[in-house]
Amino acid sequence: MNRRLSGLHWHPRPNHYARVLDELRPIGDFQTDNVRRQHIIKLRNKMTTNDRTRDLFVAATSRAFTIGMDLGCFLPWPKAQREKFEASEMPQWLRTAYMLGLYTGQREGDVLRLARAWYDGAWFHVRQARPEANRGKGRKGRLVELEIPAVKMLRDYLAGLTLPGLLFVTHEDGSPIKAQELQHELRKRLDALGMQDCSFHGLCHTTCTALAEAGASDRQIMAITGHLTEQMVSRYTKKANQKLLAADAMRSLRKGTGCSD
Repeated sequence: MNRRLSGLHWHPRPNHYARVLDELRPIGDFQTDNVRRQHIIKLRNKMTTNDRTRDLFVAATSRAFTIGMDLGCFLPWPKAQREKFEASEMPQWLRTAYMLGLYTGQREGDVLRLARAWYDGAWFHVRQARPEANRGKGRKGRLVELEIPAVKMLRDYLAGLTLPGLLFVTHEDGSPIKAQELQHELRKRLDALGMQDCSFHGLCHTTCTALAEAGASDRQIMAITGHLTEQMVSRYTKKANQKLLAADAMRSLRKGTGCSD
């Protein structure tokens, strides 16, 4: 979206941001890059509050998107945080969603839609509806189909489950879990563990970072995550790639100078 949403020069108090950003909820589970200036303006114009509050909404949204996308809205989960979460008590469906998110690199909605019939014990067949593939025309983006290998840890975990429904992530009666329920339950448990910086989307960031640090190229990572451009996936891999390049550079320096560690 256009990061210059507003020419406002006044600065609202921080505690107002959460309240006005609730107005973003009608956008729903939407790829961040696909939210455009016209979407924000349309939401602003539909607000039934006064002009100052509507302008505050635009200013807060602009700030959230600008800073959030520059700093990385969704931080990867450090190893210690993952171990802490995995050791905690939680419903089986939440643990299954976590494992699938971490070891397939898929987004929340794609994990919740993942059918057991799309897994043959070794590979997942994933179908993603990518809204950013059809910018400015709503949610009906092109369908991206991926074949993703299941790592041993995930295969072993799934082999030990008794699943009641057609999907991997369901209630005990086999009924699907809704995105809002997953968000609420995960946030409640993360906050209780003192993991306020973690989020479900951060699992994708974790996967991308691990792949990049292992030497995977942006194109290889795209084959897992389904991102459509290297620019999109580079937001997750930039730091890891910089780390690898820095290590290579220092190895070259040591080789050239004859120094050792």
